[in-house]
Amino acid sequence: MLYYLPNFTPALKLTAMKLLGSFNYTRYIGLLSILLFTSIFLTKKSDARPLCIIQREYLKDNDLIKIDKHLIKIIRFADGKYGYDIYIEQKLFIHQPSIPAMPGSRGFIRKTDAEKVAKKVVEKMQKGESFPTITIEEMKQLGVVPKQ
Repeated sequence: MLYYLPNFTPALKLTAMKLLGSFNYTRYIGLLSILLFTSIFLTKKSDARPLCIIQREYLKDNDLIKIDKHLIKIIRFADGKYGYDIYIEQKLFIHQPSIPAMPGSRGFIRKTDAEKVAKKVVEKMQKGESFPTITIEEMKQLGVVPKQ
């Protein structure tokens, strides 16, 4: 880094350059510290959240299903329909408020239907599918296709 220091004695120039150099170094370290602190703070606070929050209530503890590192939470909405959330190591991975593979945004009529589909999704995830999908045929096999 070059600084233009006119009419200074060599000793004064050296002192000024040291001060300017340490000021930039201090500013650099301060900026780096702020960035590091912010990134650590944000990663500890970040949780996966759905973009759209729908009024829901979690049911009792017996509506939590633990399968290895996966946790299924059956959720009941204000209209009496059901959905599910799937967590992987306490982080929300899938939020499913509606029946998959079906048009519209209706939830499951029965809690057991939501459980069956959620368990099928976890089973697919355990087999290596990173973003599992459920087809209508699979839902027919599970017996959860709603009557239209």
